[in-house]
Amino acid sequence: MAVISHWLKQSVWILGLVALAGGVGSVAAQPAEADSAIEGEAGAPATDPGSDDPTVVGPQAVFERAQQAYNERDWVAFVDTVSPNRRDELIGQFAVVLTNLAQQPEADTRVVDLVERHVPKDLDPTDLMMGSDDPQAELVRLARRMRDGQGFFAEAMAVVFALEFGEEADDVKLVELTDVVIDEPGDNAVGKVTVLTPDGPRPDVWTFEKFEDDWYLSMKN
Repeated sequence: MAVISHWLKQSVWILGLVALAGGVGSVAAQPAEADSAIEGEAGAPATDPGSDDPTVVGPQAVFERAQQAYNERDWVAFVDTVSPNRRDELIGQFAVVLTNLAQQPEADTRVVDLVERHVPKDLDPTDLMMGSDDPQAELVRLARRMRDGQGFFAEAMAVVFALEFGEEADDVKLVELTDVVIDEPGDNAVGKVTVLTPDGPRPDVWTFEKFEDDWYLSMKN
């Protein structure tokens, strides 16, 4: 689980993946880190997403769609809230992390089965992570080689939740988005999210971006 937690924290965004999951790596940034990330993103006071300020409508709206999908464990709907610019990269990241995990001697059989059914047999996760000149492009290509990338993502999230929380997985909920800050061009935003877990609330910082006039999760570091 250390591999998953490290990845979630680094990528996810995913969604804070077990950030998503709550390890949400997710994982979750500590409150001081969240404050620093938000202040550094825009250099302006945070805006309450519950206010009438039109600048927060887009990020808040996509967050609410992501929140509903997350809390219902509808991971296909969740990944649809991720920016088309980032979606394949996110799926590719999951494939690399879980393939690496599946190759460990103590690998859970659910992870091994998932990778065997979805991930190209010739994937060398170490080479892609450490030996590629353009890992971002490689991740996108990997996702597009998969027969059903979004289906893989949905199954992967279910496995991650089961591994991270076991019988308490149903208690993990995405609670709220606060302190949204929009950048000056108005195309990117950052805000604090809270995930309720069996161990208590976990804070994280999520990012958002506009794509063709619509707001999406971007899950950029």
